[in-house]
Amino acid sequence: MLQLKHRAMHYEIQGIKLPHDKDVISKNIKNSIQNGSYEREESEQLKKILQDGERILEIGGGIGYISSLAAKSKQVEKKYVLSKPIQILSVTCRLFIN
Repeated sequence: MLQLKHRAMHYEIQGIKLPHDKDVISKNIKNSIQNGSYEREESEQLKKILQDGERILEIGGGIGYISSLAAKSKQVEKKYVLSKPIQILSVTCRLFIN
């Protein structure tokens, strides 16, 4: 089950902080984050399929939630994310750094 913490500066799902930034988080994404459905199935599947030593290449990393969830996994050795919009890329980089 996803737990959501909403603070003035970010949303937090499973320890991943997502920016509370309307230029990055659309209204639809915000609604799905708030109701707990945002990439819920993907995050549950990720936990089941990751194995020790995994190397992840995510193309079109979106807002960086799944990438960040994978990056925080102890099973993942290396992570690579390719994302086009600069706003999204800067958010993803901040998520990996935190």
